[in-house]
Amino acid sequence: MKYTHKSFLRQSNIKIIGIGCGGNNVINNLYASGINDVSLLACDSDASVLERSKADVKLQLGNDGLGTGGNPNVGKKNAEEKVADIRTLLGDGTDVAFVVSCLGGGCGTGVAPVVAREARQMGITTICVATLPFVLEGTQRFGQSLEGVREMAKNADGVFLLNNQYIFRQHWDSPINEAFAQTDGMLCNVIRSTIEFITKQKKANRDKIGLRRFLRKIISI
Repeated sequence: MKYTHKSFLRQSNIKIIGIGCGGNNVINNLYASGINDVSLLACDSDASVLERSKADVKLQLGNDGLGTGGNPNVGKKNAEEKVADIRTLLGDGTDVAFVVSCLGGGCGTGVAPVVAREARQMGITTICVATLPFVLEGTQRFGQSLEGVREMAKNADGVFLLNNQYIFRQHWDSPINEAFAQTDGMLCNVIRSTIEFITKQKKANRDKIGLRRFLRKIISI
């Protein structure tokens, strides 16, 4: 598929792909909010996460349904084995793909860069939306998340990162589940704002350069 400016002049075919448990929490929040005119997809190695997902289409990675054990290499291997399926999910005229994940664990960190790579190779405008782990999750998990960022940056037109530690500082006296809810809400707002730009903002320059400028603007807020 070759990217053309014209794809932004009509109603775009937009897919939001939740990777791992954190990514699927965002998918479920978008579903509950009644988001329209997009397709919600879910990818995970953990069968229980997919069972809870409200995504329109679900892709099971791996063979045992037990997850990755926090190992990004396992997540990447599982994704590479399902590249043909990933491309099939995206190969119906998709213009824009949001790849949503929480970095640091095995699935989000290992799978999201592979999905982003395949989307961009297909000519799809690819936007990664991800979180970095809390400090209390440990240095190994944080180091894995940074490697995930580097891999995603190679394969995306834009990367939005939210540091969970920022949420912790702002809501240090709140229960941890409320902090996670704040994170999900912010990620949903980023996705909604970008979709608004793509589909409804008539005066903007809606080609690829215009989209990148818009991404830089909202990321700097």
